[in-house]
Amino acid sequence: MASLWRHTRGVQHVLCAYLSISVVYSYNIDLEHPLVFRGPNSSFFGYSVLEHYHDNTRWVIVGAPKANSTYSSSVHSPGAVYKCRVHSNPERRCTEMDLGRGSKPRESCGKTCQGDRDDEWMGVSLARQDRANGNILVSSGTQRRAHLTKLHNANHEHS
Repeated sequence: MASLWRHTRGVQHVLCAYLSISVVYSYNIDLEHPLVFRGPNSSFFGYSVLEHYHDNTRWVIVGAPKANSTYSSSVHSPGAVYKCRVHSNPERRCTEMDLGRGSKPRESCGKTCQGDRDDEWMGVSLARQDRANGNILVSSGTQRRAHLTKLHNANHEHS
């Protein structure tokens, strides 16, 4: 009985080792031929990264939440999102995506907040629809509640 137990235990170890190796090899990174994309200095380029497939082209979508945006030139460090073509791009060049935000530094975002685009951290988070030609979702990390602060200060002035 002890011999059968040792044999079963040995088979389990071999099976476990085989499964571990197959899992490791199923997700590997090419360390010998990496694709390296670079963005603006001090922009946190690469803070978020997403692989995307659109119009028969593979892209790497890269968030740079502290970047200055070409499309929002009057705003200080609003953040930017870049698209980098994976194939047919020997210079590894990335181009900024126009997110349609414009150059206005402030916009109302409802009754209780005032949007402040300076240091907005746009591109801090990226998501995509899991299908070819799906949409990309880009979000920022900040939303300032200016109205509530003003209301709080007004209450203290009248006390």
